[in-house]
Amino acid sequence: MKERDDATQRGDAFEEMRTTGLLAEICRVHGEPAEHHAQRALELAKQLGDRPNIVLNTLRVATVLFYEGHHPQAERQFRALITEMHQQGESDRLDTAYQHLGKCLAEQGRHDAALGCFEQALERRTDPALRASTLAAIGEAMRLRSQS
Repeated sequence: MKERDDATQRGDAFEEMRTTGLLAEICRVHGEPAEHHAQRALELAKQLGDRPNIVLNTLRVATVLFYEGHHPQAERQFRALITEMHQQGESDRLDTAYQHLGKCLAEQGRHDAALGCFEQALERRTDPALRASTLAAIGEAMRLRSQS
């Protein structure tokens, strides 16, 4: 019976993590405060020891920080995640981490560094729509760099 209770609790925590993470996304998209939800989803992923969801929710936290205008904090989160992913030999979502770090750097006017991140993202992307997004970001960063 205890094993079943543990499994039920784990399932409940997983469902809370999933829905809280989605709530963070919805709030972010609608311009509502989302950091608390993203942090909670990350906390739950860590409690569960669910590495793919730790990566996903760390990206969510950093992305929320970026969109809420906390660029230095977001940059630190993206950089720490990228370093950790390289150390762990992980590649899932690494392209996304580089792309979002590039956006964060570009927003801070650091266009050369942003271009380096976009190039890293492009090297890892195979999906045509994602590659197009990265190529557009490269073009915009180059345009902005030439204006500064």
